[in-house]
Amino acid sequence: MGEEHEVLCRRGDVLGLPLVAVGGDRRRRIAVERDHLFDHLGGHRQDADVAGMGEGKQRRGLWQNFLHFGNRLRSLLPVTKPLALVASERTIPGSQLLLKLNELGYRTEHVNELGRMIQVVEYMKPLVILIDLKWKTRDPFLTINSLVSNKHTEHTPILAYAPMDEEDQLEKALNMGASIVSADNLVLRQLPLLLDQALELD
Repeated sequence: MGEEHEVLCRRGDVLGLPLVAVGGDRRRRIAVERDHLFDHLGGHRQDADVAGMGEGKQRRGLWQNFLHFGNRLRSLLPVTKPLALVASERTIPGSQLLLKLNELGYRTEHVNELGRMIQVVEYMKPLVILIDLKWKTRDPFLTINSLVSNKHTEHTPILAYAPMDEEDQLEKALNMGASIVSADNLVLRQLPLLLDQALELD
């Protein structure tokens, strides 16, 4: 390509599309990889071969096509659901929470091993964590404290729950760093509200 048609093209990391930047004076033409680019834009081609086309018109044509492609891409890509981790040893209300979260539009993962909680949260990056405070062999309060003390997990909100008659456990969870706590008999009925409050507090 001669100097009178100077165009800089490089490969982007979005769907392998070429990113086109115009170089040279205002009267230079754009005629580089246009077929490849506009084929990705759904066949909406602009005639970029007209000699003497002004730079402003060139940019407007490309911009319109990129806008069109962006709209098509958003309509085709699936919407990623937020992830909620449920750490529970008890089947009830653990399994019920998983079902309720799915109904509310969350993806869910069940964790039954608190010893690996930090690694799981760092890897999966959930939007929120729900932790049962009733365990036979593990200390959920140590887990909560570890999560809020780790720089990679400290901003993930934690909703802790326990049987209604164990108010001291709920208070201890708050002291250890839980964002919000709830009794078992309320967590399912008020889950949307509790999640909203936990996310706002974070």
